Parts: sequence; C-alpha cells; structure tokens
Amino acid sequence: SDDAGAIDAVDALLYDADLALYDAKSRGKARWSRFDPSMRDEATERRVLESDLRRALARDELELYYQPIVELGSGRLTRFEALLRWHHPVRGLVTPAVFMPVAEESGLILQLGRWVLATACRQLASWQSQTANARLSMSVNVSGHQLQHPGFVDDVDQVIGGTRATRGTV
Repeated sequence: SDDAGAIDAVDALLYDADLALYDAKSRGKARWSRFDPSMRDEATERRVLESDLRRALARDELELYYQPIVELGSGRLTRFEALLRWHHPVRGLVTPAVFMPVAEESGLILQLGRWVLATACRQLASWQSQTANARLSMSVNVSGHQLQHPGFVDDVDQVIGGTRATRGTV
C-alpha cells in the first residue's frame, strides 16, 4: 500500500539524517554534515564488522603477537609488548586501526580488553615459570574506554591473580 511505502521512505530519510548527524558529531562541536549515500555503505560496513568481531571473540579468531623489547646496550631482553591481531576467515588480516574503533563504539572493547589482558598475562606467567625470570615484563595497550570503566582495576587485579603473573610486571 501507499502508506507502507511512505513509512519506509520516512524511515529511510530519518536513518539518513541520523547518519549525517553521527558524521557531524564525530567531527566535534558546532559542525554540520551533508548526507552522502556512501554514509549508508560505511554504516553497513561497521555493522557487519561489529557482528564479525563478536563472532571472532566467540570463535577465538583473535590472537596476540609478542614483540620483544631489547636493551640496546646489553642486547638483553627486557620485556614484550602484546599486539592484538585478527585473522578474519574471509577478509584475512584486519588491522587494529580498522576494528578497534568499532570495538569502542559497540562496547565490545571491554570484553576484548579483558581477553587481551588475560591472554597476555597467561603467556607472561608461562614464560616466567619456564625461565625463572620473574623480572620479565609485558606491556599491554589499554583503551581509554577501559580506563574509564569502574571495574577496570578489579579486572586487572583478578586477571593477574588468576594467571599468577608476577604483580607489577604487566
């Protein structure tokens, strides 16, 4: 019926206006944005990426790489930095620059951050026990969203305690 078509057109118009509003807000205060059809494609892409990221967390498609940090003077290994990587089954390697903004916007960053911290701490604890080097440490990048979360300190304490990594080394 014509009414259904009109409602669909109004919904589409409101959706497009919302996309332009989101674009303007992302640029800061006192900004405006003109709707462009490519905004629909970008929004669809973000929704698909968010859905894929949820699946990646459930299916263990994420992994950490550990970059060694070496003291230049002595050549001694001092610590590692944990680097998050996502091997998407279709897209291949998806860089953090692509998926981290989606994780932050969707709220997945808290679950993702806990996973990264727990995985890095388990690996560090394993290396510490294998080398008897309790001074070995790990750097883990943390999102501002995680730092602002009220339970962040408790999460960190729980993960470190649960993995038996030496406190103060992560």
